[in-house]
Amino acid sequence: MNLLRESWKSFRLLMRNPVIYVPDLFMYVVTYILTVFLYKSSGLDFALQDFVMNGADKVAVFQNYLSTNWFQLLLSFLGFVFVTFFLGVGVESVKFRLIKDVIQRRETSLLRTVFTLNPYLFKLVVLKVYVYVITALIFLISATMYLVYMQVDNTNVGILIKVLVIAVALPIVLFFRMGIYYRYAILFLDEYKHASRAFQRSFNLLVDRPRSVIKVWVFSMVMGLLLWFLVSGVGFFARNFQDMVSNSTFIYIFSATVMLLVYLFKLTYDIWENVLLFRTYPIIKKSS
Repeated sequence: MNLLRESWKSFRLLMRNPVIYVPDLFMYVVTYILTVFLYKSSGLDFALQDFVMNGADKVAVFQNYLSTNWFQLLLSFLGFVFVTFFLGVGVESVKFRLIKDVIQRRETSLLRTVFTLNPYLFKLVVLKVYVYVITALIFLISATMYLVYMQVDNTNVGILIKVLVIAVALPIVLFFRMGIYYRYAILFLDEYKHASRAFQRSFNLLVDRPRSVIKVWVFSMVMGLLLWFLVSGVGFFARNFQDMVSNSTFIYIFSATVMLLVYLFKLTYDIWENVLLFRTYPIIKKSS
């Protein structure tokens, strides 16, 4: 498998089918609107004004706001999480179905994908629950190991314990991360009836074809690192350019444009990575 060739083909497919961008852009707009609504409806805007203007009484202002608005904040937060999670799953399902159509050279139609019966929605929710639960367990294990790591001293025995903690924790995290790497491609391309089968198959793929999965994972990480350098360079240029300009309106427009470009760069990388996974999974599957 030539990863450079598959990567370039994935990028070309994305550029030829910009409709794949629409679900994520829609989710971005909805999340922004919900965030602004939460900010206004919970009274955070007035609370922050009081927080800034009250000098020494900042702690009292913050405590008073929490004591009088905690229930409204809790409901708003839970509502935000609920809406964004289930709406996000629906949006992701639409995006992956569009990617599947593109990979399989079918005619892509956003309206048809949105309004036809979605057989993947519930399975995608279950798959995410699996990932969240295991992630939470790994986080607890890692936190426990970190506490052990921080408690031991720097004697020879302590250093040995620290090395053992790292040697145990790091492989667990990496195995899980690479084990779930192809979960969405498997769920949508193999069309399993149950999410558990796609989840299991993703780990089996790593066990059966470790070299291929690790190769794609490392390649995507390197591309992500290059993107990070690019975004950091754009940010550095933008900050220095703003220091040379005194027009506040121009600075505001320029800053908004740079933020939009950075978001589009990151979004392009995320979608490109998913297209690459959908393209390379059948290749790895055939070779196993």
